[in-house]
Amino acid sequence: PGGADNLVRATYAAYNGGPRHIGRHRREDNPASLRAIDDAFWQEFNQIREQGWPPVARCFSVVE
Repeated sequence: PGGADNLVRATYAAYNGGPRHIGRHRREDNPASLRAIDDAFWQEFNQIREQGWPPVARCFSVVE
């Protein structure tokens, strides 16, 4: 439940903290350090969603 936004947040939480952290973004009793990590990710994710991906691809040369 919760739609695509919660799926994104749960995926990041599980990646960052392991499987037991999959729902930590929904809990209010998390330590401030974990909330800060999740909030920072969510701000960056929304910035990319609104502004598009940064043009970092031109920093890498790809030989095909």
